Amino acid sequence: MQSKTGEKAICVIISETIAVWKEYNIRRRYDTKHAEIFSQFKEKERLNKFESLSQALQSQQNFFMKQKKDNENYTLTSYKIAYVLVKRGKPFTDGNMIKDCIMEAVTELCPEKINMFKMVSLALNTISRRVEHIGNNIFKQTINKAQSFNWYS
Repeated sequence: MQSKTGEKAICVIISETIAVWKEYNIRRRYDTKHAEIFSQFKEKERLNKFESLSQALQSQQNFFMKQKKDNENYTLTSYKIAYVLVKRGKPFTDGNMIKDCIMEAVTELCPEKINMFKMVSLALNTISRRVEHIGNNIFKQTINKAQSFNWYS
């Protein structure tokens, strides 16, 4: 009983990746590891069991994808706040003050989401790294665009 996710075959019973997505490899794995347990099920029962195991695997994968997406959102928020600080000419230490303001607002408006806002890092070192990264990115974009110029002045 296997499920294909992306380009990898995954055993839904033990959530283990199968090296090569070929029928022989999948059948061998089933025969050696799972046939003893699942041979007792009839066709309909086997299909229902596969569906429930497949849904469990999918929900587990979705949980980790959501965690990754959340982490990306925290980082993006940190970059956007760093950008606003630089655009306004404010010191990087204002990141801590902004986080304090956000935390006060969240505590009053939606206290159930306070842990989500705590994950956004606005420390001095973080803001300075973000600003440096933004600056390097703008520099690289300028270099790439300048390579297509016909004339320089």
